[in-house]
Amino acid sequence: GTIKVKDKGNEMEGIYPGPLKERVKITVWSEEINPAFISINDNTGKQVISRQPVLNSGLNNLVIENLSNLPKGFYFIKIKAGEMTVTKKIIK
Repeated sequence: GTIKVKDKGNEMEGIYPGPLKERVKITVWSEEINPAFISINDNTGKQVISRQPVLNSGLNNLVIENLSNLPKGFYFIKIKAGEMTVTKKIIK
């Protein structure tokens, strides 16, 4: 699926393969340099992966790799950039 959100100069569009295998790709457009926080939580809410990339002005392609060792199941990916937060359910 695709998710697209706009908020105060930031636009987030993530493409999530389903089911998820080795990696997840996230595309984020930012008006300015911005810190971001990405976390993947399992269905109990436990954080299993986190990243803190810095977004550059313009289009940013973020990739979270090495997901093959996660057990099959439902996960939630949360992306926070500026005042925008997006949460998406993904399947492994």
